[in-house]
Amino acid sequence: MINNVVLVGYVGVIAPLKFLKTGVAVMDFQLATTSIHKRPGNADMSKTTSWHSVVLFGKAADTFYKLIKTGDLVYVSGAINYNYFIGKDGIKRQVTKIMGDTIKILTKDGRQTFSEPEPAPLPTDNDLDDKDFEIQ
Repeated sequence: MINNVVLVGYVGVIAPLKFLKTGVAVMDFQLATTSIHKRPGNADMSKTTSWHSVVLFGKAADTFYKLIKTGDLVYVSGAINYNYFIGKDGIKRQVTKIMGDTIKILTKDGRQTFSEPEPAPLPTDNDLDDKDFEIQ
């Protein structure tokens, strides 16, 4: 089985850096990707922007948090993760996150580029609370 995703997009909201009970750094940020397509029977091009929630752990989280800023163009590869929680209203909800393991800043403004050479170990279910996956 393969669960791999590659995204290139612009950084949106960056959440404050958090730490798991084990001391592992966790970074959460939003990434915007844009698709351009032609509608059937219409000469006009249509643009669709999708927002992705990306999570980094460990060294990648700690380092990238110091380097990234809103509006940066970045490359992210990792796995798609689906989690479920019961909202305050009692309704079951799904949260989809990209668990990033390779990150690269593509913005050309002279800042350092960072890429995690080894995938950071993902936390176990015991390390995560439901609040780690709430929609912000």
